[in-house]
Amino acid sequence: MPFVSIVKSDENGVDEAVNKAIDLIDGLESIKRRKKIAIKPNLCQPKSSYSGATTDPRIIDALIRKINSAMSCEIDIVETNNSKANADETYNYLGYDVLSQKYKNV
Repeated sequence: MPFVSIVKSDENGVDEAVNKAIDLIDGLESIKRRKKIAIKPNLCQPKSSYSGATTDPRIIDALIRKINSAMSCEIDIVETNNSKANADETYNYLGYDVLSQKYKNV
């Protein structure tokens, strides 16, 4: 079973690409019994995802929807401070706070 999948996408195909990438590995089978899941996007600095430095929040949004469609659990989006940025400030700057408001379990 593969542990990594890569799916090419354009601006309008993020949801489809995330779903396909997950289905190519194990379709969340390995985590279905979990009560708590941590998602670790790359939020290393307050730069747009278009820069390539950070994870696009649309990818994490699609991932949360995929997880929520398969199971009921608490989801934490996690990052740590680093020498370039404060994790909470970067989280908010990039719009991840909206995901916390959008989903009851995030």
